[in-house]
Amino acid sequence: LNCAGVDGEAAQRLRVMPAHQQRLVMNRGPIGGTRAPSAVLISRIRDAELGRTGPPGSGNIPANGGAPSSNPEIEKLISKWNLDAKASFMLRSLPNDKHDLVLKISFEKARNPSAYVITQMNSLFGGMQGIQELQKMQQVANGNRDVMQSNPFNKQNFNLTAVTI
Repeated sequence: LNCAGVDGEAAQRLRVMPAHQQRLVMNRGPIGGTRAPSAVLISRIRDAELGRTGPPGSGNIPANGGAPSSNPEIEKLISKWNLDAKASFMLRSLPNDKHDLVLKISFEKARNPSAYVITQMNSLFGGMQGIQELQKMQQVANGNRDVMQSNPFNKQNFNLTAVTI
């Protein structure tokens, strides 16, 4: 924590957390290279306290960024810009018909190419949740109608509205 430049208050908040929540925070990766390490740590602590371990719909992102894409241009992009596991996973998860759109993105002025990819993917497709929906649509187009059956009481699909009379 000292090496990462974290202030005393943020460090203390991490120290007093239960061990399983500390692990969730630490598993999110290093914070030393971020612009505001204390703010990043506090955000991760809050996520762990609220039970959020990653972006909605992301599931567990493999440490290596997942299986290689069938598109060699996507793999070249990942390699050229040394993208992290999350950005690589998002790119590799895209349906093939969306690769051309991503390959047109210019990375030349990006200070952090991985963060830039994630931001662009969130804007273009709605993050991992949007990418998963695109995958389902592609599977349906290929004749697999079973993917559209989902639990109607899934948290994401179930909204309650309180009405006061």
